[in-house]
Amino acid sequence: MIAFRPTLMISMPSILADLGLSNSDGGVLLSTCQISYMFAKPVSQVLSDNVDAIALLLLSELATCACFCFLPFAKTLGRMQLLFAFLMICQAPHAPAANRLVTTNFAAKERGTAFSALNAAANAVSCALPLVVAYGTIWLGSWMRLFVAIGAATGTLALVQAFYMKDAAPRAPVEKRPPASLWTVASTRAVWTIGLNYFLLYFVRMGIEGWIGTYFVERHKACAVSVASFLCSWQLGGVLGSTVAGPVADNRRGSPALIGATFAAVLLAAVGLLGPLSSRTAAAAWQVNGLALVGGFAVYGTRILLTLSTRLFFQPRECGKADAITNALGELGGAVAGVPLIRFVQSAGNWHAYTNALAAGAATLCAAHLALVTAEHKLLGNQEPSSCSKTP
Repeated sequence: MIAFRPTLMISMPSILADLGLSNSDGGVLLSTCQISYMFAKPVSQVLSDNVDAIALLLLSELATCACFCFLPFAKTLGRMQLLFAFLMICQAPHAPAANRLVTTNFAAKERGTAFSALNAAANAVSCALPLVVAYGTIWLGSWMRLFVAIGAATGTLALVQAFYMKDAAPRAPVEKRPPASLWTVASTRAVWTIGLNYFLLYFVRMGIEGWIGTYFVERHKACAVSVASFLCSWQLGGVLGSTVAGPVADNRRGSPALIGATFAAVLLAAVGLLGPLSSRTAAAAWQVNGLALVGGFAVYGTRILLTLSTRLFFQPRECGKADAITNALGELGGAVAGVPLIRFVQSAGNWHAYTNALAAGAATLCAAHLALVTAEHKLLGNQEPSSCSKTP
């Protein structure tokens, strides 16, 4: 699922050339993707609490298969834009449905490993995706054949999953009360505490990715290969962080936020190196890639632990609603790290303001994690099952 949007981005030059469209038309298509996904994902997250997760996942994959297979037949901007929108809407339920399946089909102390496997696979695909798309297009002869192949693979995956998951038995604790409404979930302190952590995490994450794409390129005259190397190291760090975080949380049998605070401290240390690295006239490639590796490790590990914290506070059929709220706050944090932060840097007149803002965000993330640790310890000390009514 993580591959669909990047695949469209990587294939965009070929699509525009074949259809005779301009670069601005490409911007319209990608903007259509982002806007469609922005609205479809939270709706899917809320919906996942009330429907059969397996059916939602399979329907989403089959619809995605159809969209990819129809894309080569869209010969105008309007039709391509419509299919891009449908593709993102159909793809949006993938993650919510998968998260619901992990939440209900794994015991509480097994979910970390399951979430780690999912996220590590996503990061690994992100590392390999540019090569896969490039060589896949060359081998198949065109982006159109590549899209049909992706659609066929997605449809085949849905059929295989339908066979293997038909007898899956829920292993989560039986819910002792009806699930809370979206409004009730939104009224809890826990969801906003977790949401604040998401906001700060995405602020720092997108800020670091913005740093490599703007300041580093400008000051060090970095080429596209250097940027690609940074992003590959970032995703490789994500594979490592995702692989480690979940199993550690499962084995500790305690507060996920306590482990998350350690990851947040690692992220603070990585961000603290941005300033000195920015001041150097010539930064070695190993230093930049090492920073990316550590940063990706901390960011993606922290994200898994926040997912586990959500499932500590809320019942399985409330987690989708909580995810919708917390992830929306995360996207907001990422948006703030874009144009608003750049405007702040421009008004300050130097790029040290940029790295200082990211360092402040990382330090605040550590403090927000400590607040979450306190809330989790209070919940665990009361020895009550996950419940909105018992959430601190």
